[in-house]
Amino acid sequence: MKSTLLLIVSIAVSFSTPKFAEAQWVTLGPSGYGAYDLCVAVSGTNLYAGTHDSGVYRSTDNGASWAAMNNGLTSMTIYSFAVSDTNLFVGTQGGAFRSTDSGTNWSALKVGSPKVYIITFAVSGSNLFAGTDGGVFLSTDNGTSWREVSTGLPSGIYVRALAVIGTSLFAGSDGDGVYRSTNNAASWEAVNTGLTNVYLLSLAVIGTNLFAGTLAGHVFHSTNNGSSWTACRNLPNFAEVQAIVVSGTKLFAVGGDVFLSIDSGATWAIESDLYSSANSLAVSGTDLYAATYSNGVYRRPLSEMSAVNKELPMTFILEHNFPNPFNPSTTIPFSLSKRSFVTMTVVNALGNVVAVPLAAIADAGMHSVKWDAGGSPSGLYEYRLSADGVVKVGKMVLVK
Repeated sequence: MKSTLLLIVSIAVSFSTPKFAEAQWVTLGPSGYGAYDLCVAVSGTNLYAGTHDSGVYRSTDNGASWAAMNNGLTSMTIYSFAVSDTNLFVGTQGGAFRSTDSGTNWSALKVGSPKVYIITFAVSGSNLFAGTDGGVFLSTDNGTSWREVSTGLPSGIYVRALAVIGTSLFAGSDGDGVYRSTNNAASWEAVNTGLTNVYLLSLAVIGTNLFAGTLAGHVFHSTNNGSSWTACRNLPNFAEVQAIVVSGTKLFAVGGDVFLSIDSGATWAIESDLYSSANSLAVSGTDLYAATYSNGVYRRPLSEMSAVNKELPMTFILEHNFPNPFNPSTTIPFSLSKRSFVTMTVVNALGNVVAVPLAAIADAGMHSVKWDAGGSPSGLYEYRLSADGVVKVGKMVLVK
């Protein structure tokens, strides 16, 4: 059994970018507000998108067209994909499913209780692991049978991410940090020394280096098999690090936007300005794929992305607006490291300024601006915050 898929699954809620559109990103679909994409996967010549309430979509022509592939699926919220040999697996809000014909038909698998959430997968040799909202499960026969392997894990642990380095398996959890097993999950031990944020969302491996993404934009790095952790530079705007993937020595993280580090997280550069918040990433061949909140899957060549001379300024923090989408008003939080003259403008998709909610001196600390869009039509808008010669941008959607 071998793995042919690299995937990190996520749901992102943060917007921050210094530009409005990047021609290098190509939108592939599918899209729609009711069926936003939670995860993306590539297997052979097939591209898969997992959605919030519309199941699985497959493209066989590199994203030019899509077809729903839901025969046999009884849960339409897709959290994760995995590939092992000729088997395709999906983790859902209602258990795990397997397809042996590239997603055309699905059969339900018995993993724990019928209502278990399958959040993530990992493949290690002949072992298929599933991280759930109640522990870790193992299959050694391509998903036909499963057994719980949670000895040493806290009761009810919510496993967000799994990663493998050699004979070590790592589980990242929501509130309990990272656990390590060196015996195929027969037992686990906590490995949280130096990990100051224990709300794990993602794990990734470069060689013998392990990276962990958490809430509030924190990324941590371990060079000794998880025994200790060092904090990398945080992502801007407290972005939730929903996914981390690697390509060679390039480390990509998604937290609304897509970020790139070429120095193991010491610095980050922005590599996206998508028309929707990104949720997950996958690398296939020479391309990076990103699943987004409402505009489907995007693709961009890896060769176009370089972090040289693009390190992000950290003068102030612009957070995502809430609610989003909204009608008719929304709140935009931000924070300043020092007293500054601040201007916030709202720009429509044509690039026209439609409002200036703020133009004043503000003290250091947390602030928020409310924008009432009662007189504006539905559509995509930017909010641009300028302070001390630095401009940061977020996106919001008005739906009436």
